[in-house]
Amino acid sequence: MAPKEVVEAYYRDMFDSIGIKPHLHPLCMVYWNNSAGLKELNSEGLIAMIAHLKGRYPTSRLEITHIIAEGDEVAVRYAHNITSPDTFEEKTFAYSMAIWEIKDGKMYRGHIMSHLE
Repeated sequence: MAPKEVVEAYYRDMFDSIGIKPHLHPLCMVYWNNSAGLKELNSEGLIAMIAHLKGRYPTSRLEITHIIAEGDEVAVRYAHNITSPDTFEEKTFAYSMAIWEIKDGKMYRGHIMSHLE
């Protein structure tokens, strides 16, 4: 798969804790800047964080607005939409921008910035 296709597949399977594992390089690291500060996550930490988010909301959906690839690096901009457990109305939870390095056809290094709504 081309690097852009690797990233598209990762985000397509993001909320499936089993389906996401094959997309992650064994040495995957994510450096995520958000309103709480910097988090550094390896693949297991990333899977745990995604599982935690999935467990908090009835539905989670990503809406990718931009995806640009150059060599082994891919930039992606997306909105994370959730359904509130109280009202069951969909709303935007966060806006994010990520730059991913692909190695051996897998997600290797991720630099993510997000803004909670």
